[in-house]
Amino acid sequence: MTATPAILSQWRDLPVYWDWNFRLLICESCGFALGPNQASSHFWEKHQVSVEQRHGLTEYLRQHDFQEPASVAPRPRGASEHPALRTYNGLACRLCETYYTINLDNLLKHLRHQHPDRPRSSRRAVDQLYDDVYLQTWNRQPYWIISRGGRTLRLAQERSTYDHLQALQERERTRHAAIQAATVQDSGIATRSFESLHPWIERTGWEQTYDGLHRDLLRRLTEMPLPYNRRQDHQLWSSPGEADLMSPAADEQVIWRIVHAVDSILDRCEETMQHTSRPILCWLRTFQPSPCYLKPFVFLARSTSTSRYRRIWKRFMVFLFRCFRLGAEVCRTRLRIKFRRKHVSSSLGPEPLHLRSRRSLWWDDHVDSMSGSDAAGESSEDDLDEEWDQPDDTESDSEDATTDDLDDKARNRAGAAESTDHLSTDLLPPPSLEKLFQLNIIFLIEEFTDGQPSSSLLMYFSGILGFSPDAQSFQPAKSFTPHLSTLIYIQRLLFLEYALPYRDYPTIGWNRRPRRHHLNRLNPIRRRYMIAGALTPLWSEDGQTVSFSGGELHMATFRRLAWYFLDEVETLCQELLLDYYPSINLGSVQDNLTNLSRGFSFVQHPKNRLMDAYLELANRACIYRQHHLFHNGQWNRQSIYKYIDRDKRLRKLLMGVLYTTGGQVPRIPKLSSLECVNGPSTELYIRPFIQMLKDEMTGLEIQAREEYKGSYIFCPKWHGPPWTSSQFLRILNDATEQAWKQRVTTQHYRQLVIRITEKHVREIFEPFNRHDDRTMAADLNVVFAW
Repeated sequence: MTATPAILSQWRDLPVYWDWNFRLLICESCGFALGPNQASSHFWEKHQVSVEQRHGLTEYLRQHDFQEPASVAPRPRGASEHPALRTYNGLACRLCETYYTINLDNLLKHLRHQHPDRPRSSRRAVDQLYDDVYLQTWNRQPYWIISRGGRTLRLAQERSTYDHLQALQERERTRHAAIQAATVQDSGIATRSFESLHPWIERTGWEQTYDGLHRDLLRRLTEMPLPYNRRQDHQLWSSPGEADLMSPAADEQVIWRIVHAVDSILDRCEETMQHTSRPILCWLRTFQPSPCYLKPFVFLARSTSTSRYRRIWKRFMVFLFRCFRLGAEVCRTRLRIKFRRKHVSSSLGPEPLHLRSRRSLWWDDHVDSMSGSDAAGESSEDDLDEEWDQPDDTESDSEDATTDDLDDKARNRAGAAESTDHLSTDLLPPPSLEKLFQLNIIFLIEEFTDGQPSSSLLMYFSGILGFSPDAQSFQPAKSFTPHLSTLIYIQRLLFLEYALPYRDYPTIGWNRRPRRHHLNRLNPIRRRYMIAGALTPLWSEDGQTVSFSGGELHMATFRRLAWYFLDEVETLCQELLLDYYPSINLGSVQDNLTNLSRGFSFVQHPKNRLMDAYLELANRACIYRQHHLFHNGQWNRQSIYKYIDRDKRLRKLLMGVLYTTGGQVPRIPKLSSLECVNGPSTELYIRPFIQMLKDEMTGLEIQAREEYKGSYIFCPKWHGPPWTSSQFLRILNDATEQAWKQRVTTQHYRQLVIRITEKHVREIFEPFNRHDDRTMAADLNVVFAW
């Protein structure tokens, strides 16, 4: 540092370099120059220098004409290294010899815009267009090239890099020799998981839905209440160390009344069914948009079956109200269920904060009604009312009007008689029955959250019906079928009453069905809630645009999804190969079919030279600076973790490729359960390279190295269970948002593919006789149909 008498003594302790040749003040700690107006604030903000030490510094710099760094010209190319400035590992463009940068992306952008005629074949060609140099700058830019050790070019690979690479290759070759010398090798087949042995359980998702929950508690929530006259609490859960859960006797009495009111609701549904024509009942039974099913929806043949079916639905009501009375916190933490706002506001009332918190208004209405005070509900659900847009059925003909009046009188007489009968026999007043019916419909049409069926309380309850007697496992599909048929039957009854009620619902504002156009009233509800898949698309007139769930998709746009996955996989694969293009002639690959030793494959054949092919990736990682995996003689952990994350993303994209390009889309559990015995003797590039990187970071010895024991292709790691449907749902959501500009669930996509196949593939399909075609025009390819 050049000392002058004019420098005050308190400034001598500052981390500064006084460059009197260029009239610049340089911060030695930061390695760049400071302007007169910047110096004092910089030392305070960055280095916490006191005011006394900085006093008078700005005035002194101005008096001695110290310069702003931006106004000082850069030093000449090849200048000696400045002792106070920071030195950067930089890049210099060979084509113009005036562009310097410390960022590779900036260099590539410069080459793309300033030198558009440059070679574009590969990254290796780009490597020939710039030099590795050492750069310095006064503050930010411009840079200049300095000379270090008499050279202006920087060695991208130090000697230590080559020594490290040689030791790495020696360790890997020693490991290969140990593998070949082993007499017993692991076959790589993982123990089959519970899901892979039980496709039915995997399909329902019950293992994930009730994982970690007390199944005894869930079952107790569905138990029928005791008779009304037995006032006692219903114990739901009791365990040491946990809060007891109890349904109070008063709540149990209300629940008992609600349960028995279900009979009145279903009786009214059956009355509507009795007054419904056969064609409408045939459409009610139809699972497809068309054609109509030949046989109608009919009553159960035996009264015992009717009682059994109703009992299942009553258990759902019991489960619903007991969960509601437990409170939001208990439902969320101990049951993993959540009541939606419309459930609470429409019929249940404000949600309680605790098991014994204040009762909701709706609940209080029923409690008060036990003492004789009936309160009619006043609110109705807006989204349910939207389904009730009635077609104009007014008739100008006086004869029809007279007939309607007579029919109205008959209905009113029947309704009045029934209302009187309800007041005398039913345990809930008619207004409460209407609200209860509305509540049934709300939970019946509840949509899934994020495509997960378990988010619906009805689906959640159906899984509880599938518990085994000891609640430790689940019933097989054959044993669960009676429960499934029960739910389907009850839902059809409720949907018929929802679409075409025989009498009015004055409390909730739902009018009776019109005299005509019954199918027009039924079809909107049937198409939305009752058709198989519930997401059936509809086509435009030209057959090129399909509408589904409020969106539209053109066939040209539909094809973009597969290309998106393919392009992403190709790009990511090249990144993981570090821009290496293996030159492998498949015609020259040799194999030894007589070698029956366990674990042998063509990869180990010496003439193929594939056993250590992945070491080329290690060479590129250490030699080429743009990959950032190896820096200053050691592995860059942050870059390696990013590399491993890209491998995980590659497998996700590969799953998307198989899902979208393999014909009819498989169900996600089937796709994720694909297994492949991919042991250490059959791997070439990315997997062994990643395992080598992990070993290098953890410092494992060869004997402790973890080999690949997983057999699932699509799993979070190379061993363990496969990816779940919800994990692939996120992959498909992101991909469709990029390719289609709208998110699509797996259910939507599967229905789209099925309908596209029916619309387009069947049109080009030509039927053929695969059994006994012996004519001269017989197609020889018929044999492949077998």
